[in-house]
Amino acid sequence: MISVAKDFANAPAKLLSQKCQDLITDAISHVGKHKFQKEYYAGKENEDSSKKNLIALYNNKCCFCESNASPSSFWQVEHFRPKNKSPKKSRYGHHNGYYWLGYEWSNLLLICSKCNNKKNSHFPLLNSENRIKNHPLDANNSLISNITNSIYENEGCILLNPEIDKVEDFLIFKPNGDIKGIDTQGRGEISIELYHLRRENLILARRKISDDFLMR
Repeated sequence: MISVAKDFANAPAKLLSQKCQDLITDAISHVGKHKFQKEYYAGKENEDSSKKNLIALYNNKCCFCESNASPSSFWQVEHFRPKNKSPKKSRYGHHNGYYWLGYEWSNLLLICSKCNNKKNSHFPLLNSENRIKNHPLDANNSLISNITNSIYENEGCILLNPEIDKVEDFLIFKPNGDIKGIDTQGRGEISIELYHLRRENLILARRKISDDFLMR
């Protein structure tokens, strides 16, 4: 995982369409009942969609494990803050889903299926009492959806976001291919766990890169 610079103000056309705005309104009006439309929050690679723009941003690599696409691990568009509620009996804290962020550009990442299957809808916080439970509005009664806004920063999420965090301050890679969290709050280690970054194939790939570098 490495930090990237996304243009949060330049959302793909698909997300800016009137239909997508109507879907956001419906998600807010029918909490827990709205059927999220992948066609809009992900889209196709041959249109101005989230998927197309994210593939370009991440150079066709998973935002978490940096693996290239393969037939057994196709690209998915991930909601950093989950649109659906957390799994039952999650030891990472319960939430009812950030339903208002289902079509939000700043909340979407490119991820491989293996990382996504492990992360699921878990979203741990440093202090669960700070969790945002309902869609936040500004003084003009407009939805606050950009997750770089201070209201989201103050929530204190644990998981690292390569578009927001300087991940190099939280993780180090060892010559043997292992990865380790180095921050005192445990954000690095929990991110490693929930993004499943100690998969054997990833360790071997990182070790090869290290060996090749040392042999130069």
